[in-house]
Amino acid sequence: MKSIAWAALAALFVASPAAAQEPPERPDTIQLEHYWNWETASGPEISPDGEQIIYTRRRVDGLNDRIASELWTMNADGSRHRFLTEGGGARWSPSGDRIAFMRGTDAGSQIFVRWMDTEGAVSQITHTQRPIRGFKWSPDGDYIAFLGETPMEPAIEISVPGAPRGAQLTESPMVTDRLNYRVDRQGLREGYDHFFIVPADGGTERQLTTGEWDARATFSGIPGGGWDFTPQGEAIIFDGDLIPEVTDVSGASAIHRLDLESGEITTLFDDGGNWTAPVVNPRTGQIAFSGNPPAEVNYPAQSIRIINADGSDPQTLRPELPESPSNMRWSADGRTLVYGLNFEGSTNLQRLDLRGRETAITQGVHRFYLGSVSDDGVFAGVLSSPTNTGNVAIADRRGRITALTDLNADILDGVRLGATEEIWYESFDGERVQGWIVYPPDFDPNEQYPLILSIHGGPHAMYGVNFNFRFQQWASDGYIVLYTNPRGSTGYSPEFANAIDNQYPGPVDYGDLMAGIDAILARGYVDEAN
Repeated sequence: MKSIAWAALAALFVASPAAAQEPPERPDTIQLEHYWNWETASGPEISPDGEQIIYTRRRVDGLNDRIASELWTMNADGSRHRFLTEGGGARWSPSGDRIAFMRGTDAGSQIFVRWMDTEGAVSQITHTQRPIRGFKWSPDGDYIAFLGETPMEPAIEISVPGAPRGAQLTESPMVTDRLNYRVDRQGLREGYDHFFIVPADGGTERQLTTGEWDARATFSGIPGGGWDFTPQGEAIIFDGDLIPEVTDVSGASAIHRLDLESGEITTLFDDGGNWTAPVVNPRTGQIAFSGNPPAEVNYPAQSIRIINADGSDPQTLRPELPESPSNMRWSADGRTLVYGLNFEGSTNLQRLDLRGRETAITQGVHRFYLGSVSDDGVFAGVLSSPTNTGNVAIADRRGRITALTDLNADILDGVRLGATEEIWYESFDGERVQGWIVYPPDFDPNEQYPLILSIHGGPHAMYGVNFNFRFQQWASDGYIVLYTNPRGSTGYSPEFANAIDNQYPGPVDYGDLMAGIDAILARGYVDEAN
């Protein structure tokens, strides 16, 4: 009888509607709490043979209040998409049999190498105490060179006289006499960046440069620039000014050659301007780089130049760029340069031959951030648009783009995004200015909404058509969001970018921003008091 009674009770409980668990209601618009599960893709690296792609996949680690970084891999058609290992910033070896990547350790981020065979052996290559700023494989795959921070001597040494033996004193402050003593997303500058090299199968690192200067270009104290190996790997071509601190109005940076065996540095090109990011032609050894000659204005016109391996015969291949080229690369045959270029809110790939003829590889209203190029000319990058949150994509030689991932599809399933509209409006003096409006998902033009104007910093930067979580979240809260590229922005013309020279913030950019607000108010759906 007891078992029958318990069975009846259990059946009653299971059948009772009150006991059923209803799934939690999912919001149908972007909410701030969605960011806890948000994922981003960066640095897609396609193998030299064009068969595989490895990229860095980042997500929020809420339990530890940090961003977790993982390497994921897939075939070049997007199939077999899977986790590979912890870390980020992978780079294929020249032969495609290994990858080098960064991974955090108790001693800081270090360089690791993983064999891409079935065994997948992983070795830690560096055991340095210094921060690593970036690395590259040597052309033969035997070595890895990297930029590492060397300690900066303090301007003043502070000691406490008469302190008791073994006293636990407060750490001495850092005293600096540098004008640019801190860097965005890094904090205090406590050292200079110099070159090191280490065997690719592990060993002792060897310092290649030394001194109170950075082996890279800087602008207002912010490290930038780039470097590249010569085709035979006997030297590194790099940018910078070889002085403790660059404080010129538009920066100053030359192009140099570092001989790896002797340590001798030879300046190949220096006209007093700001030239950066050299890339070496794998066939001829010619060096391409971008920047500007000496100028007093804050944003001089940018161009691409080329010199021979010994620094002779400088030529301008592409003058008057709308913005500096990004991630410039030589094709495998050495006949053309490929780079990303920002223009009117979009980012696409361009091709430039040795006669200075430029053609578009990709076209469209999107942002395609170039990551790498295979030997047969397939481009791997990150594709973003108002409805694409930033995913791994490839572009073929004809410029056809194919997205391979959709990292936030699970979050956005059933979520209504705010529509994004491109606008052009006339400013106070007749100049045309570009901007975008993000509308609430349930927008009704007969209603009135509060307005947020988002102003980009820089000031030499470009807002564009990439997905913006923050703008979508504001729109889901019922705001209309306006973002524009007032004068001072890049991606239009040198004259447009330099219109605020010596007057920022000032009447020109302020007038452009307010004219944008007036254009929206004229539409009648913005609450002028809010």
